[in-house]
Amino acid sequence: MATAASARTLGPWAIITPDLLRNVADLDPSALIIANLDADTEAASVVADVWDDGGDGSTQFANAVLIAAAPDLLDAVKGLLGLVQLISGRLDIPGDLPSAMQSNHRYVDAAALVARIEEGQ
Repeated sequence: MATAASARTLGPWAIITPDLLRNVADLDPSALIIANLDADTEAASVVADVWDDGGDGSTQFANAVLIAAAPDLLDAVKGLLGLVQLISGRLDIPGDLPSAMQSNHRYVDAAALVARIEEGQ
């Protein structure tokens, strides 16, 4: 059984316009496309399309930027969690600081989020 981690489209993801995808039908020309650009654009993996919000396009673009950044954000959070674990394991860290770092609600929330993403929930 494939896990979410093995099934997802790997980054980097980029924002492109539908006219750059030659072999993908039925894309709204006003949509912004999030795609993996490690592949040739003729066979690019489309991750999402972000529709025009009917305004000036600023919300559409902001949403596309956030979605396109998802693989990098996941890697950054995983790196920070690993750094906290590394620092917490040092013997020269005084007192309750190691357990305080790992029980901090932001650390716990980030670890739970990464686990949900990795499990596909």
